[in-house]
Amino acid sequence: MSDVDEGFDVLKEFVIDRGTCCGCGLCVTMCTKGLIAFDGIPKLVGECTECGRCNWNCPRLPSAETGEVIPSVPKAENATEDELIGPYNELLGGEAVKNEILERCQDGGVVTAILCACLESGYIDGAIVTGIDPGHPWKAKPMVATTTDEIIAAAGTKYLYPAELSMIKKAIKESKLEKIAVVTRPCGAQAVRKMQNSDKKAIQRMGEKVKLLLGLFCMESFSDDFLQKEAAEKRGIALEDIKKVNIKKDFIITPKAEENVVIPMDEASSYIRDGCHFCADFASEYADVSCGAVGTKEGSSTIIVRNNTGKEAVELATSNGWLSTRTVSEKALKVPQALSKRKKEHAKPIPSR
Repeated sequence: MSDVDEGFDVLKEFVIDRGTCCGCGLCVTMCTKGLIAFDGIPKLVGECTECGRCNWNCPRLPSAETGEVIPSVPKAENATEDELIGPYNELLGGEAVKNEILERCQDGGVVTAILCACLESGYIDGAIVTGIDPGHPWKAKPMVATTTDEIIAAAGTKYLYPAELSMIKKAIKESKLEKIAVVTRPCGAQAVRKMQNSDKKAIQRMGEKVKLLLGLFCMESFSDDFLQKEAAEKRGIALEDIKKVNIKKDFIITPKAEENVVIPMDEASSYIRDGCHFCADFASEYADVSCGAVGTKEGSSTIIVRNNTGKEAVELATSNGWLSTRTVSEKALKVPQALSKRKKEHAKPIPSR
């Protein structure tokens, strides 16, 4: 059987039923008939035409022809090789400059600042970000943002899996965007690169509309019922009263009017998505720029610039007054490297067919 002849049943057998699905949502975008929906996992909502598109770019499905799961990590010219955090051109520390971002952001607001600067300058014409479903407090909702206000409103890490790549179709077909920025987890960055490297021209052209890929440092994502059960039911914290969540060894909830509440990671770990256990990428090695709140001072982010696209985006943000950066030494990579090493060592291999 070739990859072209495969339908949703293959995705279900070799990815969904095995628990390796990462929840990126790219299969939703790939289905031209709109027959795949995402509700915790991808689900078929009509009769599959077996076009194969949902399988071609899945970052957890080995090719039937080659056995390859994802392409090699792209390496820019003159990049420094690092076997733990991936190749990079520049290491920076930074934080947003504007108060409207700092009031809402997670750790420095770097990603939000880069997106706002790139949108304002025309480098991108929209961004796929993760907000919160207004009808369901602390349920992650992917969205297409076409204004700086929409980007800022989505600031802050959610630690949930939003199926963010399901929005690529909407960004292209409905919003008519040609230069899209995507904020995603390591698995989503892998899926986008797989799409951009497709030998199917139509898929490749779609992938090329992703102008900027911003990757987040990520150890794991949690199920949507995590905060409902651990915060609301067990600890009496109303979800609408949660201002912010963070991970600093343990899971930390910051309510709007109370002191931080700590959920020990050994309790939180039972809510980690099954697919996360098959991921060996902490530092979003496939992104143009990778960001995270380890390796730098409190209230800032470590910024790993991986290629010329990333360099252009960061320079736009600094020159246009959205972002403040400083060069950091390779010592700043000590913690990211340690976390990357740990994730690579503990990752389960993706099963072959």
